Amino acid sequence: MFDKRSPGHHSAAVLLTMLPAVGWLYWLAVYNQNLPSYCSLGLICTTFLLSKTGTWFRWTPAYVVCVAQAAIAVVWYAVNIVLRAESFPEELWVALFASVGCILFLIVAASMLDLVWFLGRRRFPVRDAIRQCEPPATWPGVCFQVPAYDEPPEMVINTISQLMQQDYPGKWMVQVIDNNTPDVLTWHPVRDFCAEYGDRIAFMHLDNWPGHKAGALNEGIRRLPSWVEHVAIVDADYLVAPDFLQMVVRQLADIRVAFVQTPQSYHGWRGSRFRESVFYMYEEYYQTRKPGRREVNGVICVGTMAVIRRSAIEEAGFWDETSCTEDAEVSVRLLGNGWLGLYDDRVKGVGIMPLDFNGLRRQRFRWALGMMHIFRKHWRLLFGLPQNGQLTLSQQLSLWGLANQYLAAWVPVASIGLLTLAVGDVMLGNGSVRVQALLLLPLAALFLQVWTTIACILLATRDDTRPIVIAGTIAVGWSLSWVTAWACICAFVSRRVVFLRTPKTGRDSTGWQVLRTALPETVLATASTLLMLWSLEKCPGYFSLIAGLLAIMFACAPLVTIAYVRNKRESDKIGIPKISEHETSA
Repeated sequence: MFDKRSPGHHSAAVLLTMLPAVGWLYWLAVYNQNLPSYCSLGLICTTFLLSKTGTWFRWTPAYVVCVAQAAIAVVWYAVNIVLRAESFPEELWVALFASVGCILFLIVAASMLDLVWFLGRRRFPVRDAIRQCEPPATWPGVCFQVPAYDEPPEMVINTISQLMQQDYPGKWMVQVIDNNTPDVLTWHPVRDFCAEYGDRIAFMHLDNWPGHKAGALNEGIRRLPSWVEHVAIVDADYLVAPDFLQMVVRQLADIRVAFVQTPQSYHGWRGSRFRESVFYMYEEYYQTRKPGRREVNGVICVGTMAVIRRSAIEEAGFWDETSCTEDAEVSVRLLGNGWLGLYDDRVKGVGIMPLDFNGLRRQRFRWALGMMHIFRKHWRLLFGLPQNGQLTLSQQLSLWGLANQYLAAWVPVASIGLLTLAVGDVMLGNGSVRVQALLLLPLAALFLQVWTTIACILLATRDDTRPIVIAGTIAVGWSLSWVTAWACICAFVSRRVVFLRTPKTGRDSTGWQVLRTALPETVLATASTLLMLWSLEKCPGYFSLIAGLLAIMFACAPLVTIAYVRNKRESDKIGIPKISEHETSA
């Protein structure tokens, strides 16, 4: 079902993506009639006419030119306002607003281009080649690695039982790595279950082992038999379809391929509009981000439902034990060393979504923190400078787009900071007209971010057109803005690794615990609402527009927290169902 493409939803997403560019063209032609505007229009039209219809749609390069021109115009607008400052202190004050406003706009502009990376394509040759892959002459040896830390034993046992149903012609085994689980009553049942299968399942328990998940996986690789050529990594809560290995391993017949990633997906979400919204929030990444990057060898391994070549991971120096997103980190090294990474969008496994808002926040914090640490560590590669390898320009853009996915959370957080400073400036009697004029930049960034978010969600929910689900998906995404922005701050001020495990069981919560979970967002939503009410009388109209948008965005976190609590009874019934053709077929 996940391979279907709904023409209506795809067209709606393209239309929403195109409208900001159409608005830019309208502004050039109608509101800014001068020689530079006519030259800009001429460049856009020339780009459109000279573009060839091949892999890309003809509108794609013209759209890129529109976005680039708009970004240049915004910077020029900000510079002119700074230069008109009447005194040096005012110039510094205005320059602060201008710099932050321009950065926010450029982040959103990069997000718009990242969306076109997928929507602007007419053809997907790499995807087509993946689906036409023939079986190898000899099936290589494969080992499933199942890392577990303090997981419910019945859940891990169900995962292993499902793995043992693999229909794979070659030699294969399962390796279960219990890492630092303190309670013997948690890991002993798993050990005893694995012992029933003899040599087909290797169980290992590591006590006081360093390196988190990466350390456990590295030790597991060192203990593998020599006949194992590929390693399939599966989380302890994932139920894998019997034909998973047959589908994925054939793509590794190309000796240039280091890893093949398939989508992370989930079960137990159907029948609840809220859990459907959470599910589609995840789908947005797999439906809009990875497909375009796959075509330029710019995808990363996400460490679940992936198969990686053993020789590639050993050549790269194993998983990075100092990273909390070791899967993405090793992808950068592998791509920099010339390996290929593939993304097969056929779903062959389902796991458990976070069962409360705290679990969702912890997961997003770890992902954002780990990605920013990767960019601190490999910044030379990402800027095209030599560092034990080299990335192509397309790969650099793909990885920058991945980072921008988290940096975009800074748009609402920084906007409320700018708005607060501007309101304080007015209350103190300064009321700088230039500062107020510069608030148009975060306002434009906020509107474009909302626009782009809706387009991405329409792609993710192309098989579900219910407005309530679409609105819920947007709310779930916005509810994570603050924690994502905070993770980015933590990553740039400290190299400390925080490995936050996503709980696989729900927890009972009191009213205070529920409120405390989303306390920062609740405070920000309240502050935004107060600023909006104050600015309705005291400040220009766009003050209240910014505050109103921010109030809606930050209010999503407490609303999602309440929705989680209301769905607790349903979440408790998720259980670990048997895998079904309905949930895993492509």
